[in-house]
Amino acid sequence: MSEKNDYICVNCGVAAAALYRNYGPSVLKLTKCDSCKGIVDKYIEYDPVIVAIDLVLMSREAQRHIIYNTEFKSYWKLLIMLMLLETFAVWKNETLFNIAINTMCDIKNNSTINSTHM
Repeated sequence: MSEKNDYICVNCGVAAAALYRNYGPSVLKLTKCDSCKGIVDKYIEYDPVIVAIDLVLMSREAQRHIIYNTEFKSYWKLLIMLMLLETFAVWKNETLFNIAINTMCDIKNNSTINSTHM
């Protein structure tokens, strides 16, 4: 691994010189961050499916892993996917908020609680 800071700690965002140290043909040790004392990038050990699930859950650590610590080059696809997920999350929260407000107004007006509002 090169000694210049090519990588970013997924926990705190500070530059790191390496993600792991190679001690032999089958022995790797993950590098600890000098700033936060955590593992620089835990996702290098994870299956890509786990990383994808964390991306769907909007994990900042998974986003930093993909953007800074991998050879991933399809940033526009990632941007579109994250924008769609964020839009869905906002829409879902607004829908749930409107249902909660309508239900509270119905309770206040002595309407039936079991009515649904969409």
